[in-house]
Amino acid sequence: MGMFNMSGVKDAKVVSNSFLKAGIHDVIFKSIDKSETMNAIELRFEAVDGSGIHIERIWEPRSAERTQSQFGANPSEQEQFMCKIKQVIDALDPALSKRLETDGDKFQAPDFDSFVKLLKKYLDKSVGTQTQIKLVPTNGNYVGFPTFIASLTKEGVLYMKTRVIGEGLTLNAKEATAIENAKNAKPTAMKPTNDGELDDLKADFNDVNDDEDVADDFAKMPF
Repeated sequence: MGMFNMSGVKDAKVVSNSFLKAGIHDVIFKSIDKSETMNAIELRFEAVDGSGIHIERIWEPRSAERTQSQFGANPSEQEQFMCKIKQVIDALDPALSKRLETDGDKFQAPDFDSFVKLLKKYLDKSVGTQTQIKLVPTNGNYVGFPTFIASLTKEGVLYMKTRVIGEGLTLNAKEATAIENAKNAKPTAMKPTNDGELDDLKADFNDVNDDEDVADDFAKMPF
C-alpha cells in the first residue's frame, strides 16, 4: 500500500476520553492487564461510536469461604470473581469457553499474578472484539459491572443471576432501579447559616478582582 492511501485510516475515529455512564453499551475490547497499583485485573473497553471508554477492575478475591446471612448462604468472593471471569471468557473467546467446559481444571494458576498472565495470554488474541457491557452505579459517581452476579440455590448450587458482558444484555429490575435512582439523585442541601459567617467571608474577599476566573478540575476514575 502506498504512503498516500486513505484506506488505512478509513475506520479511524475520534474517541472521547469521557467515561461511559451507567447502562448497556456496545463496546470494543481494547486490553487486559494487571493494575500497576492495585490487586485487580483491568479490562479496557471503548465505545463503538467513540462516545467514551470504560476501565473495569475485577479485584483479587480475598477469601474462598462462603458467608452466611439471614437469607442463607452467599457465594464466596472467589466464586463471584470466577463467575465474572467466566462471563468475560464467554464473551471474548467462545472457543476457549467451549474448551473450559471439559478442561476447566487445566485453566488454573498458583497465584493471582500468574492467573492474570494466563488470562492475558488468551484474551490478548481477542483485542478488537465487539461486545456489550453492562454498567451500574457502584460507588458515588462511579459505574462498573454489577458487583454480586452469583448466587446459591437452597441446595448450595452456584449459579449466575445476571450477565455483565456479552451480546443481548438486558437490565433486571434491581439494576434498572439503581440506574434510575442515580439519575434522579440530588446533591445534599447545605444547612442555612444565620451566624454571619458568610458575611465575614465576603469581607475577606472584597479586594479580589471580579473578572478573575478560578476553576477546579476534578478527575474521576470509575471502579
